[in-house]
Amino acid sequence: MAKQQYKVIVPSNELTEELAYWLGFLLADGNLRRQGQRSWQTRIHLAICDKSHLQKFLNFLQSDYPIYDHSHTNSCMVTITSEALGDLLMSYGITPRKSRTAQVDVRLADNRHFWRGVFDGDGYIGKDNPRFGFGGTQDVCEKFTQFLGSGLRVHFKCNDFYTVETCGKKAQHAVSTMYNNATIVLERKAILAGGYSYFS
Repeated sequence: MAKQQYKVIVPSNELTEELAYWLGFLLADGNLRRQGQRSWQTRIHLAICDKSHLQKFLNFLQSDYPIYDHSHTNSCMVTITSEALGDLLMSYGITPRKSRTAQVDVRLADNRHFWRGVFDGDGYIGKDNPRFGFGGTQDVCEKFTQFLGSGLRVHFKCNDFYTVETCGKKAQHAVSTMYNNATIVLERKAILAGGYSYFS
């Protein structure tokens, strides 16, 4: 039986809002791998409540790849096999096994759409008051604070993992910088961002 062929259209290198966002999200929550001589595989694995976000990713790529539900873990996943997509990610420094080595490409360091994607993958927004937290490698966290320019500090946790946390007006500034007037977001975080006077 012939293997089913799925459609995927990889965008050009032009740094649109959507491309910048998904580069950020994949830096945070994506997995890039190659097995032997096969093409690159790009995988995103999310909680089932964020399944619609995987569909947004597929829409971005004009792709008909299936999303698989994993009921035993309340999660969902999509895996896209595409040499062109893998090469695009690699060109922006999004590499395999990046959890301890991820770095921010200079072309993305000042792009708020990129940082919103990273934050949607690896950040949290407080439910009860203006506060947020973010975690990643030292380079990612330092570049994040430089982008925000709010005097935020990077804290070492363990095993090459660092965090940035703040509350009050600094949190309001950071969240509004990333989310205000955005056209692509992780819905549950955008709701939190808009629901607690972050945009005031």
